[in-house]
Amino acid sequence: MALGLIGLAAILTFGWVTPAAAQGTPRAGQPGAASGNNQQDRDSNRAPSLAEQVPETAIIGALAGTPAGMELVTRFINAGGANSQEITRRAVALLQVLRERAGEFNPEAMRNAAGRIYDRAAQSANSVQIARLAVERNYQPPPGSVALDFGPPDSRLAAGFQKVTPGDERVEGAGLRALNRPSDCEVCAAGIVGVERVKVPVTGNGPFRVILMTDNIGERDVALTPFGNEVVINGISHQIAENPPDQWAQQAYLATNNAYSARGGSAPDGSDTQQPRGLDSYLISAPPPRSSLYGETTAGGVVFEVDRAENGFVTIELRQSVRRDDRRSYLTGLIIEPTETPSSFGVTTDSIRAVASLDSALTQTSALALAVANLIEAVATEAGRQPDNNLPDAVIAQPNPVSPS
Repeated sequence: MALGLIGLAAILTFGWVTPAAAQGTPRAGQPGAASGNNQQDRDSNRAPSLAEQVPETAIIGALAGTPAGMELVTRFINAGGANSQEITRRAVALLQVLRERAGEFNPEAMRNAAGRIYDRAAQSANSVQIARLAVERNYQPPPGSVALDFGPPDSRLAAGFQKVTPGDERVEGAGLRALNRPSDCEVCAAGIVGVERVKVPVTGNGPFRVILMTDNIGERDVALTPFGNEVVINGISHQIAENPPDQWAQQAYLATNNAYSARGGSAPDGSDTQQPRGLDSYLISAPPPRSSLYGETTAGGVVFEVDRAENGFVTIELRQSVRRDDRRSYLTGLIIEPTETPSSFGVTTDSIRAVASLDSALTQTSALALAVANLIEAVATEAGRQPDNNLPDAVIAQPNPVSPS
């Protein structure tokens, strides 16, 4: 194995993890692996497959299941700021390696490891990262949408938005505090600190997009988690990556119907083009000219897809971690769009993780579930019995990134 048993036990038990240990010693076929014959020497000249790049420490970490062990798994699947597709590819590769080595480990340990890998990868792949948000001058929400502008009663109201103050029945939270800051961007200038729940009446049953907006106000207690660590929309949970404002993704745009926004999409001859689906529907072909945007802002935003309203409402909860009582949210704006119209929230490939897409979540979790099923089948076959039709809950339990419908 890559590490001595005593050293590896210390890492997994006490969390003694060094950068070198996190990477692990390459296995056969990896860069730096020793080759025992000419065939191996020839194989070392080719690019290693993803499965061959799985470090031994990630395998043992998943089998151990300790916090330090799962940290090694997380480092492997998230390394280099991987996007959701790459996180899923790495987790599937890890599951494939375990499948190939089904005879080496205890079957129960393998099944538990599969469940841990699934849960950790699904959480990472479906987490949302705040993107720095540039707002188009004279922005107007799309037809059929509900747009809320948070702040004190005397703050300027953005065109097409409804004012929400701390006393509004649609907003809840302990110790709500409204702020009004100097800015040319009305929807960025004001906001409310401490929002925990927003309940918005909507027309129609959905599906909808929910765009949340915030601003970097320079206060430590709201800087890292202005939307909380978790956003729950009509019961569906989304994890929010915890990054300081200077590490928000670059760059997202809030724009009306123009060639640079996701709500655009007309061909050069003026004819309509087919609207792309999933994450591709948010990508813009080029950034808008700076002259069409408000000046330098410190705004941030994310967008979520929700498949339906519940009793005529979309309810958004901003939850902080249990041990983060010193953290508070800060909300400046909220837009609920019908999905039959293209979104006004546009992203680049660098900011695509600001989008929580239902199609993307289904794709990633389906790929992970298939890899888990294949591993369980291999473990059962190795154990000399047929695989169970009902897999253990610990293995197939999902973080519920999408609703049952």
